[in-house]
Amino acid sequence: MLPSSYPCCVTMTLHGRPFRAFLTAVAAVCCLTALGLGLFTQVHLRVVADAFEDRSVSYVQAFASSALLWKEDPATLEAAARLLLGGSAVFVQVSVDGRLIVDVRSTIVADIRLPPASYTALERTLPTDAAYLDIAVALDGSSVTPSDYARMGILLASVHAEAWNTAWIVAASGLGFVLLVSTLLAWALLTPARGKAGVTVTNDTPTSQTVIAGPLHIDFDTRRVLVHGKMVRFTPKQFALLSLLAQRPGTVFSEREILATVWPDSAYADSKDIKQYVYLIRKRLNAAAPGAKGLIETVPGYGYRVLSSADDLSLTEH
Repeated sequence: MLPSSYPCCVTMTLHGRPFRAFLTAVAAVCCLTALGLGLFTQVHLRVVADAFEDRSVSYVQAFASSALLWKEDPATLEAAARLLLGGSAVFVQVSVDGRLIVDVRSTIVADIRLPPASYTALERTLPTDAAYLDIAVALDGSSVTPSDYARMGILLASVHAEAWNTAWIVAASGLGFVLLVSTLLAWALLTPARGKAGVTVTNDTPTSQTVIAGPLHIDFDTRRVLVHGKMVRFTPKQFALLSLLAQRPGTVFSEREILATVWPDSAYADSKDIKQYVYLIRKRLNAAAPGAKGLIETVPGYGYRVLSSADDLSLTEH
């Protein structure tokens, strides 16, 4: 009689290696992707900010040229400046001979310091924490002096909006790229080690694990099979077939699955080959341990399976 109970488990001794390699590769892809996209985002935003600053300076220079012509008519110049407040400008100043002839501001600008002796554009922050470019341009096109200049504050809201849009697009693109690469890595690193029964077992594909199904122990490193502690020798094809069935004890494998795994390159193998090999495997198991041939059960109309425990095996003997 067979023992009434045996542990039924599948211990993957080295099967975790492909998974660890997969996780390592995914982590590396994530880090490199984040680094690359971060650098791209910084460069892109710097280019956008520089382009915005160049356009803004040109805008203020155009206004300064007009102010030079209208400086004798402050009322008209102020009316033109107030029109600019309807756009992205938060304040407009025109100084002639050190005196502000135009100083119009939106309500959110509480105070404006006089510009330094020489500068073109500085980024400042309003009391509302909104960022803007403080641009000062000489009326005559020369370097800015404290006496004759046009000065304007232009909000950076459009640049910041583009920054957020770019960040979302980059983040979504990065996530999609990581998912795509992770899928390819999973296919490359994990799929070859997995099949219908959890691990693809062929006579020319080495695996590293130990399978324990009731009294049956299979060591893939040494290609040893023990039943009730007694070693049983099998041919490569017999070992491949038994290993496939033992990967998931209790699961029925169809003849099509068995042929695809054990005879993947043979166009002539059929159900007769499977029956013959099952017969030979049972014979060798029974020779080593009488009654062990019942470990492999034929499920009529469906296929074959390795019994999941010694209790199941004892039931088949009655």
